[in-house]
Amino acid sequence: SPMMEVTERFLIDNLDEESMKEFAPKLEGVLRSAVGLPSKVGCSRVLVLLSMRNVLFQPYADRFIQLLRKLVLDRNDTVSASYCTSLGYLSRLGSDSQVMKTIEYAINLYTSSEDAPHRAVAAEVLHSMSKLSNDRFMVFATTALPFVFVSKNDVDEHVRDVFEGTWQENVGGSRAVSLYINEIVATVTNNLDSPRWSIKHTA
Repeated sequence: SPMMEVTERFLIDNLDEESMKEFAPKLEGVLRSAVGLPSKVGCSRVLVLLSMRNVLFQPYADRFIQLLRKLVLDRNDTVSASYCTSLGYLSRLGSDSQVMKTIEYAINLYTSSEDAPHRAVAAEVLHSMSKLSNDRFMVFATTALPFVFVSKNDVDEHVRDVFEGTWQENVGGSRAVSLYINEIVATVTNNLDSPRWSIKHTA
């Protein structure tokens, strides 16, 4: 839109360290208070653009990763998908602890939910991180990929497909299972006792 073009060309392109100190808290406030789909998706787009300015935005990446983990479960699927994409881009700049916490968040969201939409968001978070920040994602492959392997057997077709895509994009053939066999078995064992039928069925 013309408004987004103005935001990109005349606001983001002219940010420096000093103006960023004032801009970041205001962007955070808008993210927290945004109501409509255009506002939320617009904020997400701004975060993606900022994530491409490594030196300028890196000091602020962790706080926005934390915030997006709270916002990603939006009632609107388009907004959720947009926030997942932002998380993927921001993971390039995030600290190891925040990247790990985001992976753990996705795993916990999946295993604690009977609702397919929540499991789909978990799948999208990991897929976005894998696709858009692959080098950072692969640092934590022993945590993420065994879970992805198990979850690509989900009872819901969409959830299954997203996890399947993440697995295929990150492994080099069926022999990769042997690399993570202990972690896969541990994940299955833990989930066999789940009180949630969908999780137990997947295990």
